Amino acid sequence: MGLADMISINGKFGTLQVAVVRLALLIMAVVIAPDSIRATTLIAQNLAQLSETAESAFVVLINDVTATTSETGSCDLVTGTVVNPVFGEVQTSQVISWKQLRLGRTTALPGMPRYQVGREYLIFLSGKGGKTGYQSPMGLGQGAFSIKRNPATGAALAQNAFNNRSLSAGLDIGAAASAMVATDTKARGLGPAAREAEAEKIKMRLQRGPQNSLDAIMGAAKFFHAQKRNGRTPSQDYRTSAPVQILR
Repeated sequence: MGLADMISINGKFGTLQVAVVRLALLIMAVVIAPDSIRATTLIAQNLAQLSETAESAFVVLINDVTATTSETGSCDLVTGTVVNPVFGEVQTSQVISWKQLRLGRTTALPGMPRYQVGREYLIFLSGKGGKTGYQSPMGLGQGAFSIKRNPATGAALAQNAFNNRSLSAGLDIGAAASAMVATDTKARGLGPAAREAEAEKIKMRLQRGPQNSLDAIMGAAKFFHAQKRNGRTPSQDYRTSAPVQILR
C-alpha cells in the first residue's frame, strides 16, 4: 500500500503529483524525527484546479471526528451533514462520511485538515483510494474552508488553512468572471455595461482574501466543474504566466 493510493484521486493526480512526492518524503521525515516536523510543503492549487480534480464539493456541518484504526491503517473518520451541495453525488441533508489518513492513532498527518464538531466547512473532496478507501480534501488544507456566517445577514465567508493565498493564483480571474456572466442565464437580459459590472463584482469577491465570499467560491466552483464536464480545462483556459506557488 503506497501513499499515492492512500490519498488517491482516482489515479488523476494532475498538479498534485509533485505534492504527493513531497508529502511522501515528509512522512519519511516524520517517522525518523517526528519532533522536528511542523508543516507540510505543497504545490498551490487554485480554485479551478480544486474544482477540476475533486470528485465532489459541498458545505458540511461536522457531526463527529473519530481517530480509528482499520485494516489499511490509522485514519480519522469524519462524519457530517451536507448543508449545501456544490457538485458531485451529494444532496442537501445527506449524512456523509470519509476516512482521512493519519500517521497513527495519536499522530495526525501534517497538513491534513482538522475539523471542529458543530462548525461548517466547504470541502473539495477527492475520490476514494482504490485499496484503502481513504479520501482527503484536494490539496489537503487548500481544499477545506472553514465558514463564518454573519448572524444578522447570513452572509458567509470561507477561509482555508493557507488564508486563501492560492485561490486565484495563476488564474485570470477577470476573464473567468466574464465567462461566468456570459454563461449565466440570469444575466442574459443585461446590457454590456451591466455585464461588465457584474463580472467585476465576481472578480473582487474572489480576489479579496484572506477570507472570500462563500457564495462567490461556490459559484466559481460550479462554473469550473461544469466547464470540465463539457470537455474543457479551465485551469488551462484561464491560466496566466504567474509562476507556481509553493505553500508551507
